[in-house]
This record gives sequence, structure tokens and C-alpha cells, in this order.
Amino acid sequence: TVQSVPLKVRSQAIEAVASLVAPKGILLLIAHLRDTEAEPDGPPWPLSLGEVAQFSNRLGLSEVRRETFYTGENNDVVNWRVEYHRR
Repeated sequence: TVQSVPLKVRSQAIEAVASLVAPKGILLLIAHLRDTEAEPDGPPWPLSLGEVAQFSNRLGLSEVRRETFYTGENNDVVNWRVEYHRR
């Protein structure tokens, strides 16, 4: 998964994952989300809003659906489930 790789190679990992989506294919992203671009403790390293946006901003995928859900002992860990389609 993308959140298992360090931030210094994250953009390359996002590009690699997006490149595997076939024409008219679907990518389902499920990940912890962080609200800052600062490097978090990890692994895993939660995805930032900017990293999630990379899938649709410049890699040919269109966001179709986004859901927020919470996990953790106190339901305090923000997670996203995002569905992308290849254009």
C-alpha cells in the first residue's frame, strides 16, 4: 500500500499504483488520513490530502466517491475510502 512507503518515495509509489489501473478500470483507495503535509510518525504513514489529490490531479483518474470513516479505540483515526475510475 502507499501508506507503507516513506514520504520521500511516496509520489513515485502513487504514480506506480495509478499506472496499474486499466482503461475504464477502478482503483479503490482505503487509507488513514492526516490533516497536514508534515511528515508523521510511522510506519504506516497516513496519507495527506495532497497525496490523495495526486491520484486525480495529474494521473488520469477521476474521483467517483469518497467516504470518511473512523477507527481506533476512541474512533479518533480518520480514514478515507475513495473510488477512482480511469478516464
